[in-house]
Amino acid sequence: MRGIFLFLRKHRKLIILTVMIVTAAASGAAGFIIAEGEPRIVEEKEQIPVAAGANDAERIAKGAKVLWHVDYKMCAHTITLETDADDNMIGLTFSEFSAEYPGLRIIKFTPSIIELKTSFNCYCPEHFILKKNGDTLAVLRTAPGTGKQYIYINTQICFDDIKEDERKPMEIGRVFGMFADLEEYIAKLTQ
Repeated sequence: MRGIFLFLRKHRKLIILTVMIVTAAASGAAGFIIAEGEPRIVEEKEQIPVAAGANDAERIAKGAKVLWHVDYKMCAHTITLETDADDNMIGLTFSEFSAEYPGLRIIKFTPSIIELKTSFNCYCPEHFILKKNGDTLAVLRTAPGTGKQYIYINTQICFDDIKEDERKPMEIGRVFGMFADLEEYIAKLTQ
C-alpha cells in the first residue's frame, strides 16, 4: 500500500495529465454519439431566379405531357402523375404559365414536357380514412393529384352505436394504410 502512495506522489503530474486526456477523449466520444442522432445541417443551394422573359420563345405544344409531383404533407408521401396538357395550357409561354398557375413550382418547361410540383395538407390516395359522415361512418379517400376527399364507401354503421371512446377519433378521422386493416377495425367496431 505504501508503494502505491509513493508511486502516486512521485508521478503526480503524469497521472493528472493521463486523467485529463482520458476525460477529454470520453467527452469527445460522448459528444460524437449524441450528435449522431441530430439532423444534418445542409446548406441550401442558392436558387437562381429565372431571368425575365426566359423561355418566352417556347410555347406549350398540343399533345404536351405534364408530369405532376404531388407531395402529401400528412403522410409525407409523394406521387407522380402524368397527364396531357389541358386546353388552357396549350400555347402558353413560361411567363404566361407562371402567371396563370402561381401556386405551382415549375421544375421543367419545354414545348413537349412540363414538370410541376405541388403539395396538399392531407393524406395521399393510398390511405383510407374512416370518418363520421352525417349519422353514419364513411370511408374517405383523396382523389389522385388533388387535396379533395371523396366518399369511397358509405358504411351502415351508425355513429351513435359505436363506443363513446371511439367517437372522438371518428369525428376527426382514423387513417389506415391498408384496406385489410380498415376491415379488421370495422369488424371490431361492430362486435
